[in-house]
Amino acid sequence: MPNPDGADRERIFRESLVAVFEAMFFESLEADPFQTPQPPPASICAQVEFTGSHDGRMQVALEPGTAATLTGNFLGLPDPVDGVPAPAGELRDSTLGELANICCGSFLSRFVPRGSFSIRPPVLLPAAPASAPEPWLALPMSGGTAYFRLHWKELP
Repeated sequence: MPNPDGADRERIFRESLVAVFEAMFFESLEADPFQTPQPPPASICAQVEFTGSHDGRMQVALEPGTAATLTGNFLGLPDPVDGVPAPAGELRDSTLGELANICCGSFLSRFVPRGSFSIRPPVLLPAAPASAPEPWLALPMSGGTAYFRLHWKELP
């Protein structure tokens, strides 16, 4: 099975994330994506693991305000104004998990078009994990910045 190099993987990763945000969350990039060692400390985080043609995991982290904005966009909710609360709690957490799931599937289908994968259900993490060597990719958008990290296990 073809195994594009790391530069191709990073490019396809970025392209797939941007496509998901534009199509599903009605957000576009405000600036070029950049790498950062860690998202802000108050971020909430979700992770999906995948196995199959390749194994790995994708993590997404959002600050609470960004998560609320993306939840509202994804679900077609009105902007919170005049005492109407921003989406939070289970609704926000479920959308964060769905974001991780959609982004992972989008990336895998673009990177390994004929691959076969099993994507585990998203898991919310108490904080953005700091123990991985991969940097986070930050995507600045009008609704806030989203942070993604991809751990890709090279198979023989």
